[in-house]
Amino acid sequence: MTTEPLFEGHTREIDTTSAHHIEWEFDRDSVIGKVVCTSGPDANCHQTADCDCESWYIERDETGVAYHLAGEEDLLGDEIQVRHYMRPRDVCNVSDWLGEGDLLESAVEGTSFVIARTPITPQWQDDHYLWELASSGES
Repeated sequence: MTTEPLFEGHTREIDTTSAHHIEWEFDRDSVIGKVVCTSGPDANCHQTADCDCESWYIERDETGVAYHLAGEEDLLGDEIQVRHYMRPRDVCNVSDWLGEGDLLESAVEGTSFVIARTPITPQWQDDHYLWELASSGES
């Protein structure tokens, strides 16, 4: 955990060990977020299965191979738990999923935080202000 300043007299704790973060890019017309994964290719977020299961909870067997349990019927009609083994994919599931939709709408309800503090240099334009990113020592 790292303590990060928010604004005068306020800080927040940030988990710097998270394998996923959002990079925010600002240009004059928009702010765009992109989910970035820093996990390796064997991480759970890179695993997929060839079954038709809509969701899964990933577990690992004794050798470290990823699988998820699925209920299936045996020959007698009884439900049993069967391992569906998984394989790594090149793309992170989290980045892929969140990148397909609206990143802002994908936030858990009630999520609110300051993204960043950006030092600016205001510029008076005869009847309004514009701003630019402040150089070191300006504000």
